[in-house]
Amino acid sequence: MFCAERSKRNIERMVEKSKGEYQSQQHFISDSPWSASDLMMEVAKKVNKDLGDRKLQALNIDENSNKKSGKHSVGVSRQYNGNEGKIENSQTGVFASLGSGEKVCLVNARLYLPKEWTDDEKRCIKAGIPKKAIKYATKVQLAMDIIEELDKHGIEYGWIGADSLYGQGYEFANALDKKGKKFVLDIKVNQHIYLTEPSIGR
Repeated sequence: MFCAERSKRNIERMVEKSKGEYQSQQHFISDSPWSASDLMMEVAKKVNKDLGDRKLQALNIDENSNKKSGKHSVGVSRQYNGNEGKIENSQTGVFASLGSGEKVCLVNARLYLPKEWTDDEKRCIKAGIPKKAIKYATKVQLAMDIIEELDKHGIEYGWIGADSLYGQGYEFANALDKKGKKFVLDIKVNQHIYLTEPSIGR
């Protein structure tokens, strides 16, 4: 596999790197009936095996944004872009990687669809989003969908790691705890914590 420079990712650059044929690669990416999710699960299974002792493997969850111009790319909107450190016109995805030591590989992903997209069914259908996929989900909910799909396909790992987007509230940690998962989640520097369980007053 290869990764083109961030500013030059398109079919032309892919053809140059793979020495393939433009029309066949365009067809493969845009129109052929292959399943991206099925392929990703096959990659996940192979990586899970090749990384060795599964108790030492970490499933890392993180989001990534790509700056975009225009309004037609699926899921594009003005939203926080962590790569830029500010609100930009961007596409954002939630990604999962399996890692052990210095070895790591992406094994699952979900595109984040802002409400301005999921509230506009015609726009979604025009952009090629399947009707069953037109539903709003937070990034935390997308992360849980990713974990549940990997678990369903028998992917095993020792623990889950994620940044403060997932650690700043209780939803993600509680969901993982209910599943009996071990996890390490970042929290923000100004996060309030209690050393003893607080009593709720009326």
